[in-house]
Amino acid sequence: MRPFLSLTVAALVLLAGCGNRDTSGPQGDPTAIVHGAAGHTVAAGRAQVAIAGPGGFHAEGSVNLATRQGRMLVGVPGQSDVAVDPGPPPTTLPEPVRRVEYTDPSAMLALLRSATKVDPYGGVQVRSVGTIRYDVTIDHGGTRFYANVYVDSEGRCRRIEVPEDRHEPRPSDRAPFLARIITIDFVSFGP
Repeated sequence: MRPFLSLTVAALVLLAGCGNRDTSGPQGDPTAIVHGAAGHTVAAGRAQVAIAGPGGFHAEGSVNLATRQGRMLVGVPGQSDVAVDPGPPPTTLPEPVRRVEYTDPSAMLALLRSATKVDPYGGVQVRSVGTIRYDVTIDHGGTRFYANVYVDSEGRCRRIEVPEDRHEPRPSDRAPFLARIITIDFVSFGP
């Protein structure tokens, strides 16, 4: 009985040492990680992108993040999806989706380089990929707004969440409202 007890205690001690470090995302200075995530993601080449916004607005497509070539299908509830080239939103799109968030994933990545305040939040799965979430403040062109950025272990951005209204403050746990968020997912990378 004693050998069994000794082995059990030894196994528990070994297990207690496992899992102390979160390896689901990159390690290092949070600001450098978020700033670098844009470059690592663009360097991955082509990405499948899925975007969801309030009110059922959405977009999806395959985009070469370096050359901004590809196709995005932008959807408005009750209407047919509209195919657009990645880049600035065309004026033919309905107003709610005539935003860079729905048409230009590369531009959204470039905004990460404007992050001025970066706080690690913790490990989170994004579409079954381990990431670290960072709460960031973007200071771009005189506009300051919050975003949540999810970075995988290869330093690539897997998700960016931005408020629909960029003047809206980051909601707290005690906020009387739920934020209206646009979510940009980089679902997969490759040819």
